[in-house]
Amino acid sequence: AAESGLKHSLSTTKENAKALEEKNSNLQQLLDNTRARLNTIEGFASGFYEGDEGSLIDDFTGLWQFAKTELYSQFNVDFTTEAISNGSAWTNLKRYDLVRNYHIPLPCSNTPPAKQIRLAIILAILAREIDKYIFQPCYIIPEDARIRKILGDLAMTDSEKESFCRSVLQSINTQAQEKALSSTIQTVIGRVLSYFDDLLTEAQHMSMRSSLEKIVRKAAGVWQPIRHAKRRYEPDFEQPGPDEYWLPFTLDENSRPEAQTAQNTQDENALTIFPRLSVIENNRMTLHTVVIQLNRSSPLFCAASSELPKATSNSSVVRVMAKTLRSKSANSKGANQPDGHLNGTRKASGK
Repeated sequence: AAESGLKHSLSTTKENAKALEEKNSNLQQLLDNTRARLNTIEGFASGFYEGDEGSLIDDFTGLWQFAKTELYSQFNVDFTTEAISNGSAWTNLKRYDLVRNYHIPLPCSNTPPAKQIRLAIILAILAREIDKYIFQPCYIIPEDARIRKILGDLAMTDSEKESFCRSVLQSINTQAQEKALSSTIQTVIGRVLSYFDDLLTEAQHMSMRSSLEKIVRKAAGVWQPIRHAKRRYEPDFEQPGPDEYWLPFTLDENSRPEAQTAQNTQDENALTIFPRLSVIENNRMTLHTVVIQLNRSSPLFCAASSELPKATSNSSVVRVMAKTLRSKSANSKGANQPDGHLNGTRKASGK
C-alpha cells in the first residue's frame, strides 16, 4: 500500500511539473510577445538626445550672441540718403506691433544710437520669428496647428507621455520634415528681411540675407538636440516677475552685465530681445536662462529717444500698456548667473 501511494504521489508530481512547465512556457511566450510589441511601439519613436544637456543650454545662449555679432556689421553701416528719407518705409516699420507697443524710438538717421536701436529691433524680430517657426517640436505639422502648446500642456501633467508622443511625431517621414525645415528657414529669412527691405540697397540686401541664413540655420542646428531631449524645453519672451532675474541688452562685446531682479530695477514696458529657456515637468517650469531685455532707462534707449522730436506724452496709454503687460506676467523664477544661465523653478502656468 505504501509503494502504491508513493507511485501515485510521484505520478501526481510529474503531472503537476508538466502542467507547470506548460504554464511557464505559455507565460514565457506571452512575455516574448509583449516584449516584441513593446519593442515595436518603442521603434515608432525617434529616440532621445543622449549627450550632456548642459551643453544644450550653452548652445542656446551662444546662439543669441552669434546673432548679435553677425548682424552688428550689417547695421553698423550708413543707410543711403534715399533710405533715410523714405517716409513710407519708416512708417511701416514703426507700425510693427513690437515697435509700437513698446514705444521703441526709431530715429531716421545714421548716428550710432540710431544704428544700434535698429539692430536691437531686428534682433528682437529675428528671435521671435525663430521661436515661432524653428523652435517647434516637429516639422510635420504646421506651426499654427498648436501642437507645441498641446505637447507643452501635456508635459506639465505627464512628462513621460509627452516625451514619447513628441518622439513619435519626430519619427514620421523624416525626409519630409527635413524638407519642411529647409523651407521654413527661408520663410524666416524672408519675413525678417521684409521689415527693412525698402531701406536696404541691393548689396546690403544680399549681405543681410547671407547673415540671416547663417543665423537661422545655426538656430535650427541648436534646436535639433533640444527638441530631441527627453525633457521638454520651452522658450518664452515673458516679462520677469518681481523676484525673477533678467539681463540688460548690450552691444559692448567686453561688457559683462550683472543679472538684476525685476523687483527693483525692471521696467514693465521693457522689450525682451532674446528669450529664456525652461524645462516643463511635474507641473513646474525650471528656468535655465533669463530673458535679455532693452529697458527704457538704458543708455541706448535714452540716446535714441533724444533724437526724436519732443511730443506730449499720453500717460493714459502708458498706464493701459503697463497693465496689459502685468497681466501677461505672473511667474516667478530663481537666481541666474552673469552669462544668462539660471537655475530656479516656478509653477507652470502655460506658455
